[in-house]
Amino acid sequence: MTSEKTEHVEAFLRQSGIEFKTHHHPPLPTIELALEYWKEIDSTHCKNLFFRNHKGNRHYLVVFECHKELSIHTLEKSLKQGKLSFASQERMERCLGLLPRSVSPFGLINDMNLTNGDGSPAEGVAAKELFENGHRVKLFLDKDLQNAERVSFHPCDNTASTVINNADFMKFLKIWGGEYEWIDICDEKLISIVIPAYNAAPYLDECLESCCRQDLDKGRYEIIIVNDGSTDNTLETAEKWASEYSNIKIISQQNKGLSIARNAGTEAAEGKYIMFVDSDDHIAENCLGNIAQICTSQTPDMLRFCAADVTGGMAQRRFSYRNSELTAGKELLKEKFQVCAPFAAYRKAFLEGNALRFFPGVFHEDNEFTPRAYYLAEKVASIDDIIYFVKERFIMDREELDTYILTFEILLFIIG
Repeated sequence: MTSEKTEHVEAFLRQSGIEFKTHHHPPLPTIELALEYWKEIDSTHCKNLFFRNHKGNRHYLVVFECHKELSIHTLEKSLKQGKLSFASQERMERCLGLLPRSVSPFGLINDMNLTNGDGSPAEGVAAKELFENGHRVKLFLDKDLQNAERVSFHPCDNTASTVINNADFMKFLKIWGGEYEWIDICDEKLISIVIPAYNAAPYLDECLESCCRQDLDKGRYEIIIVNDGSTDNTLETAEKWASEYSNIKIISQQNKGLSIARNAGTEAAEGKYIMFVDSDDHIAENCLGNIAQICTSQTPDMLRFCAADVTGGMAQRRFSYRNSELTAGKELLKEKFQVCAPFAAYRKAFLEGNALRFFPGVFHEDNEFTPRAYYLAEKVASIDDIIYFVKERFIMDREELDTYILTFEILLFIIG
């Protein structure tokens, strides 16, 4: 059943000649819940936050892409409006006609006709709350939304999501008539891709191209190339890409081996999740958006995904996973699993909290690292998408795994 608030928004859009499509769903009070329903809707979905200034006489609506995570301190620097705090429910209802968890630009239809013909405040409207244009609310929009073909917002009720194209959204804002401003919103990085590279010049271009051709905003992820004392043109190749992509950074060190190179990249990573990509491999185009969505909504310690072997330009799936709910890593150790470390994304806080690093000077270092990660991970998510493309990797068999688990459990017992 369509709510009164949704009907009011839809009537306004029809009268304004704005095309729209409304999708109904259960109440979605949080972004995490909403993402499960939004994944079938072809649109850029948004977060909408409503703030007041320190004096309480100015109100701001901030709209940005839903995968971004921002602190008030970060927004204060972006908005340059002084100290901010979340507006109360009373202010939200007074200014936008909205209740908490339903904040939306469509609430701006209640921020109209607030002045009389002579410019004085209408009855019940406090003059001190009005901007010079006669509106209570100033709108700030994430610049990245300018590139969105379609955007969606709750129609003032979190039991529905309404999609309009970008041109019609601009038309809506013009009809509203208030002041809005496009701003750069650079949030915390979500993903760090660590690429150890030693004499990788012949294949580094393909690896980096795959990491750059992604559906996640460049501000949301970084690529860390660890040049491990290469003697060929690896550094020059990395610098060429870094000059074109601002989210690529380079670490150069003396040759210390794969483990130390990965550890150096992990230490430098700013993302909440870390992916390891070997310099002679590559990842699927436009795969990071889905990874970001799952990591944001489920916050797993590990997100494991599928891989394919590439031979003669042909990719062949190596294994499959069931798309599953979060599972304890110890339970997954009872199954045959992939021991290659790059076949998963790891929450950095999980790695740091368990002092998980690659042992230096160890051949097949993944064989030690990955079972240890599974053993310690409380929440592991699995997807059946082929994310990683590799030439050749090793699968630990049951007998070898049992021996390793026993050894590791003894080690844990010894160290307490």
